[in-house]
Amino acid sequence: MHALLFVLFLAAGVQEAARPIPGQKQFIVIDDSFRFVPGSWASYKIVEKAKQEDYSMQIAILEHLVKKGKPLAWMEISVEMPGQPGVVTRMLVEETPQGPGELVEVIVQVAGYSPFRVPKKYYRDPKNREVGGVQTAVAKQRLNRCSVDCGGQTVAAWELEAEATDGTPLRAVVSEEVPPIGVCFAENADVTMRLTAWGSGAKTAIHGAPRSFTLWILEQLANGLTKQEK
Repeated sequence: MHALLFVLFLAAGVQEAARPIPGQKQFIVIDDSFRFVPGSWASYKIVEKAKQEDYSMQIAILEHLVKKGKPLAWMEISVEMPGQPGVVTRMLVEETPQGPGELVEVIVQVAGYSPFRVPKKYYRDPKNREVGGVQTAVAKQRLNRCSVDCGGQTVAAWELEAEATDGTPLRAVVSEEVPPIGVCFAENADVTMRLTAWGSGAKTAIHGAPRSFTLWILEQLANGLTKQEK
């Protein structure tokens, strides 16, 4: 078994110069607990220990499809951070036994702005890659079978210990009854992550037709000039 730290590029806000502010937010994925169940969603409270800051994150599986014989899924991550506009990242990912695999397409929408497609160089070119890096931690052992309260419902779960590639320990409580990622609680040296709600019937939180990144930038510049003229 492996635990994956799925590091997600987020346009965490928009500067006056009309370019997204890059930021890295991570959530912990346990490979044999991840389930690509269309419509499933789960919400988490995540605390960054160094900054003592917390934010909420919702993860959803929207749709399953097959392209060129490869199983793919549209998944979506919505992040709400205090004092900043909400950000939705929609990703078309390869379905693998370990969870999300290769990124095929990425769309981002910052609250109050049009959605845009992230250029492929940011998640395919090793020199420029800023999206979807995956760090792997190896689960050392399952400790106890238990029943836990996950988002207001009691589910059967496992407590486990894992270790990142740099030797940093990770602990988690996971349940296959809680799709899509199966995590009830997880903690590593950087973050703690706790499930707050989960369910089915997930729908996209992206509104409007996605622009190319270049067109999106031009639109924000034009909007900025219009506001200055007023």
